[in-house]
Amino acid sequence: MGDAAAIALFKIFTADQLKNPQTIESFLPILRDAFSERQFIAEESDKKPAITLFLLNCIHQNASDAQVLEDIRQTIEFGKQKDAQLPRPGATP
Repeated sequence: MGDAAAIALFKIFTADQLKNPQTIESFLPILRDAFSERQFIAEESDKKPAITLFLLNCIHQNASDAQVLEDIRQTIEFGKQKDAQLPRPGATP
């Protein structure tokens, strides 16, 4: 699913729901799972976690619960690691 998961979350949840710690905790595993097996992401553009990282940074700014903040931070790091594993255009393998 890749970045399409974050797009779906933006469409499903309201801004207020995206500030709710229980809601955040419910969808963080979805975002991690969306990038865990990149070979199964059909759309090439969804392999880069741009919207996912944007969403995570937005909710991180609005979160106040210490555990939620840590879980968001870990998910951001996971997304950055997955992004770093992508081949870059013009780079030689």
